[in-house]
Amino acid sequence: MKHNLKDVESVVVNPLISIIVPVYKTPRSFLTDCIKSIQNQTHKNLEIIIVNDGGDDYDFCRGFAKDDERILVINQKNSGVSAARNTGIKAARGTWCIFVDSDDWIENTMCADALKAAKDLKASNDVEADLIFWPYRKEYNKKSETVCFFKSDFSALTAEDCLQLQKQVLCLTSGLGSVWAKMYRLDFIREAGVLFNTELSLGEDIEFNFRLFRSLKSAVYIHKFNYRYRYDEGTVSNAFNTAFADKHELFAHSLYAAVEKSDDVYKQTFLSLIYARIIHSILAVALRYCFHPDNPAAKNKKLQEFKKICGRTVFKQAIKEASYDFFPMGRKTALFFLKHKVYRAIRFIAYIRSIQYKSKYKRNF
Repeated sequence: MKHNLKDVESVVVNPLISIIVPVYKTPRSFLTDCIKSIQNQTHKNLEIIIVNDGGDDYDFCRGFAKDDERILVINQKNSGVSAARNTGIKAARGTWCIFVDSDDWIENTMCADALKAAKDLKASNDVEADLIFWPYRKEYNKKSETVCFFKSDFSALTAEDCLQLQKQVLCLTSGLGSVWAKMYRLDFIREAGVLFNTELSLGEDIEFNFRLFRSLKSAVYIHKFNYRYRYDEGTVSNAFNTAFADKHELFAHSLYAAVEKSDDVYKQTFLSLIYARIIHSILAVALRYCFHPDNPAAKNKKLQEFKKICGRTVFKQAIKEASYDFFPMGRKTALFFLKHKVYRAIRFIAYIRSIQYKSKYKRNF
C-alpha cells in the first residue's frame, strides 16, 4: 500500500491513538465519566474502541458513537476482560494504543503529554519509544491519593534498563504490572506477538506486561498524574472470594510458564522474583478467602484448608525457595511463618489486616 507525503506527515505529526475500553456491567455514571474524559482529550486524533463484553451496555455505548465518529463499539459474548482487550488490539489501527478501564477516567492532556514524551525521545536520541508510562491517582469516595512509580522523568534505553523494568513488573509496589497509565506502540505489541492470556481472571495485566517487556527496547517515564483509578477498597481489596486460591494458582503457573523455556541465566534472573510474587498471592488467599471474616467455615476447617492450599505444588515450591531479601520486615515475618508452617500466626495476621481494612475503608468512604 502506497502512502503519500501527507499521510506520512500525519502519522509523524498527528499520530492516531487507539484507546481500548472493555465494558462489562459498568455503572452508567462511571462509564459516562470515562468516555467523556477520553472524548475531551486535547489530542483529537483518536479512535475510541469500546468492547462490550456481553453485558447490557451495547445500546448505551452506541449512544456515544452516534455523536462521535471516532468511537467504534464492538459487541461480543461475555469472555472476560482479557478477551475484550485482545479484541481491541486486533481492531486497533493507531500508531499507539492505550487501555482505559471503564470505571476510571483520564486527564485531558494525557494523550498529548505521552506523545510529547515519545516525540522528545525521538528528537534527542533518534529512538522510537516502545512504551510511555506515568503514575496515577487512586480515587476513593472522599479523597484522592497519588501513587508514584518513580520520583522524576527518565528514559530506559539500554538492555539493562529494560530488564530492570521487566523485573519491576513483578514487584508488588511498583505499579508497573497494570496496563492502564501506559501508552504502547502498537507495532511493539504485534511484533512481540503478545496478547492477553484469556485463561486468567486475576493477574492478567501483570502476566501480559511480564511477557511483553521481554521485548522492550525503549521506554519513557513521565511524572504526570494523568490517570484516575477509581478504587473501592471495600469490594476490590477485601471481598470474600471462594475461587481466590484457584485463580492465584493459575496466575502462578502462568508466571512459571513465561520463563520455563528460557535459558538458565534468564530463568534464574526471574525465578526469585516469581517466588516472591507468589508469596504475596498466598497471603492474599489467606486474607480474602481462608481467614476472611465472611468465610462461614469453622476455625479448624479454615486452618486445614489453608494448609492444603500451601501444600499445592506451585505454592509449596515458592514457600520453600522464596528469599527473605525480597520482602519488607512485616512480610518477612509472614514468610517465616509460612516456611515453618505456623498457620495460626498467618490467621492472626489476617485478623489484624481485616481490622485495618475496615478502619481505612470507613475513613475513605
